[in-house]
Amino acid sequence: HSDSKGRLWFLGLVLQSEGTSTQSAVAVHVYQDGIFSPFAMPEALGVGRIYSFAEGVDGTLWFGTIGGIARLRDDEWTRWTEAGSSRLRAGEWTPWNTEQALEVDRIFVLAVGIDGRLWFGDEKEGLGTIDPEDTPLYFTTKDGLINNQARDLDVGADGTLWLGTRGGLGSYREGVWSRFGRNTGIVSGDLWPVAVRGDRVYAGTAGEGTYIL
Repeated sequence: HSDSKGRLWFLGLVLQSEGTSTQSAVAVHVYQDGIFSPFAMPEALGVGRIYSFAEGVDGTLWFGTIGGIARLRDDEWTRWTEAGSSRLRAGEWTPWNTEQALEVDRIFVLAVGIDGRLWFGDEKEGLGTIDPEDTPLYFTTKDGLINNQARDLDVGADGTLWLGTRGGLGSYREGVWSRFGRNTGIVSGDLWPVAVRGDRVYAGTAGEGTYIL
């Protein structure tokens, strides 16, 4: 992952060994000017299991962890879990809103739209987003999502959100859902990495090559 400052972000999964704790371990490192530096995160964020990173258009940093979603904005940490949202105050997490809860704590993938909205996937409950009021919302197959197991996300320059799922490739733009499955030439339903480069969309599969739209 890279950010607007040209830094590279490396995320990891820290393995617990005797005498160590995944809560105190550092799983995020930043590479800048030829130097790797650990990026300190508050404890209780599942810091030993950081799965995803995204930067907002305003410089906000988002992290998807085993313990929910974390946001660093203007030097203030906010997190969302199954218990609701909370904010870090004087080194302590203060509950903020129990109605701003996630369906699942483990957040596997993140992406930020050109409008600054965060999108996320947990591989179970469909496609999630954080609305302007900081409340998590979910879209599922009932809303038009191609499959509820979203495994990767990317956003094109035109604002289209692309999803790689266990049921094919999907997209969302301005309230319109689109599906790309067998009828469009995507034979494999088990997609994982998705990358938008220019006017091309690349979707990887589990051992069946790469599809290019």
